Amino acid sequence: MVPRHLARAIGLTAILLLIPVNLGLTQSPMLSRLNLIAYDWLLPFHAPSMSDQITIIAVDEASIRRIGRWPWPRQQHAELLDQLTAFQPSAVVFDILFSEAGDPISDSAFADAIERNGRTVLVVAPAKETSDADISELLPIPALAEHAAALGHVDVELDSDGISRHFYLYGGIGAPHWPSAALAMLEVAGIDHNATGLYPNQNSAAEPSTPENRWVRSHRRYIPFSSHDQAPNQISYSDIIDGHVSALDIRNKLVLVGTTSSGIGDMLYSPSEHSHQRMPGVALLAQQLNGLLQEEPLAPVSNQTQILLTLGLSLFVGITTLCLPFRFAPFILISQIAVTLGTSALLLISYRLWFSPAPTIAMLIGLWGIWSVWRLGVESSLTKKLKQRLEHQSQHHSITGLPNQHLLEEYLRRLTAQPSRVTVAALLLVHIDWPKSATTALGRSMGDSILQSVALRLKTTTNPPSFIAHLSSDDFAILLSEQEDNHQVIEVAEEFLRQLKKPFIHFDDEVVLSPNIGVSIWPTDGNNALALLQNANTAMFKSRMDADQGLCVYSADISQEIKTRSQLEQAMRYAMERDEFEVYYQPQIDTISGNIIGAEALLRWDNPQLGRISPATFIPVAEHSGLIVQLGDWVLNRACNDLASLEKQGLGPLRIAVNLSPLQFSSADLISQIKAAIDNAGINPQQLELEVTESTLIDNVEQAIETMREIKRLGVSFAIDDFGTGYSSLSQLQNFPLNRLKIDQSFTQNIGIDDNSTQITLTIIAMAKRLGMVIIAEGVETEDQAAFLLEHECEELQGYLFSHPIPIAEFTEKLSSQGRVEHSYLKPKPL
Repeated sequence: MVPRHLARAIGLTAILLLIPVNLGLTQSPMLSRLNLIAYDWLLPFHAPSMSDQITIIAVDEASIRRIGRWPWPRQQHAELLDQLTAFQPSAVVFDILFSEAGDPISDSAFADAIERNGRTVLVVAPAKETSDADISELLPIPALAEHAAALGHVDVELDSDGISRHFYLYGGIGAPHWPSAALAMLEVAGIDHNATGLYPNQNSAAEPSTPENRWVRSHRRYIPFSSHDQAPNQISYSDIIDGHVSALDIRNKLVLVGTTSSGIGDMLYSPSEHSHQRMPGVALLAQQLNGLLQEEPLAPVSNQTQILLTLGLSLFVGITTLCLPFRFAPFILISQIAVTLGTSALLLISYRLWFSPAPTIAMLIGLWGIWSVWRLGVESSLTKKLKQRLEHQSQHHSITGLPNQHLLEEYLRRLTAQPSRVTVAALLLVHIDWPKSATTALGRSMGDSILQSVALRLKTTTNPPSFIAHLSSDDFAILLSEQEDNHQVIEVAEEFLRQLKKPFIHFDDEVVLSPNIGVSIWPTDGNNALALLQNANTAMFKSRMDADQGLCVYSADISQEIKTRSQLEQAMRYAMERDEFEVYYQPQIDTISGNIIGAEALLRWDNPQLGRISPATFIPVAEHSGLIVQLGDWVLNRACNDLASLEKQGLGPLRIAVNLSPLQFSSADLISQIKAAIDNAGINPQQLELEVTESTLIDNVEQAIETMREIKRLGVSFAIDDFGTGYSSLSQLQNFPLNRLKIDQSFTQNIGIDDNSTQITLTIIAMAKRLGMVIIAEGVETEDQAAFLLEHECEELQGYLFSHPIPIAEFTEKLSSQGRVEHSYLKPKPL
């Protein structure tokens, strides 16, 4: 038996031999992943509150719908900055790169706005065009940079697991001469951010210039992420433009302008976000700014301190282990690991210093292995499993367990690197839109459960060989290989679409999702991974842009089509300023007397370059871009003013019907806009009728009924348009405060031709009579149709038989000359 003193001597020698190894681990990246796990675990214990001085102006989905496709002209940013300047913020940073010249007029307008503001920070970023190219700096164009109050870098630092936890106060090519954007904001705002000496100044950041063209950084700091319930104040870009924001929300604030919409900006993983979500780059910048503002950034301990702490803890642990009996060994190991983590936590919370505990913990495990050989095998197995788990987590989505985008790109690279193949491959990108009525009701657990159900349905729909990935919370990818031809790819994609449209059941809840699929085919639509992804994304965007198209296969003309649509959106933005829109009126006739009792207001557009543009072309574009709300309000005011003019000429009484789009109907300003239009024109509100479609009402029945009741209190009447083409039922219809039911022209024009249309028309008339509503039929083109409707007591008619939609001048002339129509259907039939 080995004497105790000899055993202790051997143990102490083993400790001394392990110390150099331990010190080597201190400087090695081998244990960086364990350090990151420890850091994330301690994160909630030192999370500061979010300062109310920080405000994000978000380029979000609502702004894109309101303003149009990204990127926007810099004139738009100039308008935003001028509005912000009027509110007197402390500083403004645009987390948007302006490294390429745009339209000279737009660039000049933005430059002038920057100069007027005087507190604008523009950003700089490193870039590398190819893997073997030198790093370059993406600087703002000179026209903008010379007017900026400061420039700051937005270099994003990612740890080995792809998560952003730290940043550098200074960086630059050759020397770290650019402050971070957050630090630059504090300097521009004149905030004393160095009262405690935590932050070095520009001079202390300076280092000898480096001849290599490489990005040099200095003064590393960890980001002290705020807790989940302490997000920075966020305002939609469109709310600023539309004047919905008070000056108090901006005055003396640090304002960050950047993108938060998925697909148009940087989305980064951070330790403070949910596992299946990413943080926009502007939000990450806000977290950096919050730490600097509150003087709570986290600095890593110096190498010397790291070594001394590791050495001291290791010696203490080793000697304690050797001196105490073996039966206490498990408790000793646990307590010593706790002491190490506690030391790290104490330094972190009390002194804002990060001490990496992994090397010391590794030392503990090493000592345990030497002291007990069987424990070595256990620890080795646990470490191996931990590495496998971490590797799996870094390559798979945490909710569904499917491969993530990293693995998809790797798979695509392997596919496109193969020699020419006979079979066809295709990439399907699937986007899931959650129903509006369910988005607020779905909790995280329910949302995660449905995502898992979506993944399961995707896996059970297809047969191998297929590769399915979960890219983000709402986006999936399916890679089909070994397909015979394009036709087979489309059949498979259509089957996916059918399966995803089926209801998902979560306990007693039924959720119907709205999927969109974009398809790119290899090798015709791209011979490399990047091209396949880009083209599939383009096709998916086209599918989302067309409301009735759930599936879109990429073709060469889709990019051109999207570009053309963008041009149409741009032309539409200036159409109102150039007075290109006009309201036409289609008379509505009393069936029995033939008198003109009203008219429907219809929007028309004449563009000098594009010519007369059909409403069927520009109305969907206006709805998708959000311009339909502004156009609808313009039509409402013009119709009310025209009605007032007709009344003054003694051509009344008349009723004018104005259509409300679904987006306009859901606007929070709708009631005030209607009241303003009536008051400004000075008309009797009973002469105004608003037409809504079935789909507008059934999206949110309770909210629709409440909105309609509030509007009816003004004296305005309601008509349901295109009735019979939607999904509303009698039980739903009777709940709405409607005055008039409008038979859709698809039924009117088939009267006497198609028995189904005839019977549906009769049923609609009978149903409206039961509910006490007036009936009007649109699309009347023949005497026979009019006679049929008169015979079955349809009170009002509208259609080409009486008049096409005409300008206000022609409508006025028609009212002045006769005010009624003469048709044979009005004459009594001979006995």
